[in-house]
Amino acid sequence: MTAGYVTVRTDDRELFGLISVWLTDEGYTVSLTDSPRRGELCLFDTECPGAENLSEVEAEDVIFIGEGDFSESLPDGKFLPRPFTRAELLRLVTDAADKKDAVFTLDTERRRLWCGKISISLSEKECRVMEALIRRRGAAVTKDELYAVAGSERNEGGSATNASEVYICMLRRKIADVFGKNPISTVRGVGYIFRD
Repeated sequence: MTAGYVTVRTDDRELFGLISVWLTDEGYTVSLTDSPRRGELCLFDTECPGAENLSEVEAEDVIFIGEGDFSESLPDGKFLPRPFTRAELLRLVTDAADKKDAVFTLDTERRRLWCGKISISLSEKECRVMEALIRRRGAAVTKDELYAVAGSERNEGGSATNASEVYICMLRRKIADVFGKNPISTVRGVGYIFRD
């Protein structure tokens, strides 16, 4: 199943409800936004207040929805004319969210791991572990380093628990489920390495 994160900029509750149902059925997480952020895939309703100046919206991350013909001033495939079908919506969102050759990035403030225009939410400790791996992208990070980053407690004997392995396992599962690939490799006897 396809999965990802999509924001919608609209004041039309009926339009948001329709988009939300159709995309949620496909595994996407959908939310309303007041202003699209760079990196987020946003469906932008040209009928909502504040849409007068479309040139100020970062078009590479936005699919515009509206009546009329704005398509001449927008990049190819970035306009969804009303009325539209479920298939048309899904085709544009899937094309825009194409993640095959995208690079992983981490938004530590919002605790989201991005690959292209798709993201997943991370817990605080998952985010810390992922930050350590991405910061040293291509180089091994030891289990002790990951253990320290996660801020896990030691057991009664003072030795480290398997916390780093647990977080790596959870991250691998989340990443594979959404992005269809696993950039975290095990370095036997050392730790883990992050490779795009």
